[in-house]
Amino acid sequence: MEVKDKLFLLRSELRNTRGDHVDHCSFERLLNIRFLRETGRNATVYNEEFRMNFYSPSSISSIYEIETVDFFMKASSRLSKAQEFIRRINYRYDWMQAKIKDKNLTLSVENIKELQERWPRLKAAILKDYKGSVVEHALSEIDKQFETPEGIYRSLSQYFYFGLIFPCIPKVHNENWNHQRNIEFSDYENEKFEEIISYIQTNDGKKLYKITGNTLTDSITTIHEYDGYMNIQEDDTFPTDVKVNITFERDNIINQWKFNLLRYN
Repeated sequence: MEVKDKLFLLRSELRNTRGDHVDHCSFERLLNIRFLRETGRNATVYNEEFRMNFYSPSSISSIYEIETVDFFMKASSRLSKAQEFIRRINYRYDWMQAKIKDKNLTLSVENIKELQERWPRLKAAILKDYKGSVVEHALSEIDKQFETPEGIYRSLSQYFYFGLIFPCIPKVHNENWNHQRNIEFSDYENEKFEEIISYIQTNDGKKLYKITGNTLTDSITTIHEYDGYMNIQEDDTFPTDVKVNITFERDNIINQWKFNLLRYN
């Protein structure tokens, strides 16, 4: 039987360097992933050749609810006044229901409409405490995200949110398995990258994967480092620990992300 609640600590660090000027921010996000239900267990497909219905394991989906238990941020002096504002907007995906199907390779969101209806209420509460053009611009960008399902899906493939918790790795695969998917580091870059996860080995019931990546076609970004690893227990969907270090350059700014995910249970 699957453990109902899974607790994760995601630590993220961002360092921007332009000449002699350096900005540094660190974030800690405590997340609870709760198993809600399974669907499609008894689904069948019709086979024309045999004129029979057959059980279809690929139709099975698992639905998990995401809760931000706590969010902490420490910023450089330039951004220190925005810390509480950033903390509050980081709760906008709470109670998202992530749906995993196709043997862990496909992710979607089950309660799109609910999230779209809840965001304006959260936005109104924030606007009672914060004013100004910078605040209005930040909130209008989030408005655009919530206009379409695709905008909400982004968080499931962003390392800064849930992308490392849901790596899209099947429970069963061969020793040469690898997988490419388009991911984002965070909202800040507004750019997708190619992530490559490759199976390395299994030791003591734990599977080890290597994480690398590239820019996509026509990118103006230069990747200097994209390196990490992930451990997953055999017959499990979620990682036990992940570390990824990324260094990239754009517009003469060196950006460094460090992501560290740890599962507690």
